[in-house]
Amino acid sequence: LRSQAKMGKSPSELLSTINHFLTDDGMEGSFITACCLIFSQDGKEVTLATAGHESILYMKSGKEFASLEAGEGLPLGLRAEEIYIEKSFTLEKGDLLLLYSDGALDARSQDQERYGSDRLRESLSSKTSESVEELLGGMLEDLEEFRGKEPWADDLTLLAFKCV
Repeated sequence: LRSQAKMGKSPSELLSTINHFLTDDGMEGSFITACCLIFSQDGKEVTLATAGHESILYMKSGKEFASLEAGEGLPLGLRAEEIYIEKSFTLEKGDLLLLYSDGALDARSQDQERYGSDRLRESLSSKTSESVEELLGGMLEDLEEFRGKEPWADDLTLLAFKCV
């Protein structure tokens, strides 16, 4: 991925290239979901493409969160000729992006209740005035409290960007 990114490829080109590597390698039944964002040097212009990944949550300076999707691209490794669609947008001061893996949504309580996207948005909305570090720490704390002693069902990744 790094070597291809250094060649100046767009997010859709990067995902297509990686997808070709994986399908040529014969992953047979395995796949990888991915999300690729490229930020302009000033960090305000963003170009996005996704490959079967969870939606990105996007909040315009203090308003309600919306799902930000670039297209319906299949996960990497499933079909060699998959086309990945790009979406570009501009960030303004106070805007927030949250990327997360499905492990956040699939976390289970001791009663086997799923954490889910509504709870994720609720947790995130209650913390938006904080720094990114505090926001992510608070979300992780909320997830840990929710699941109690229940083991993680999947990997967990939370990544946030806030335009300052």
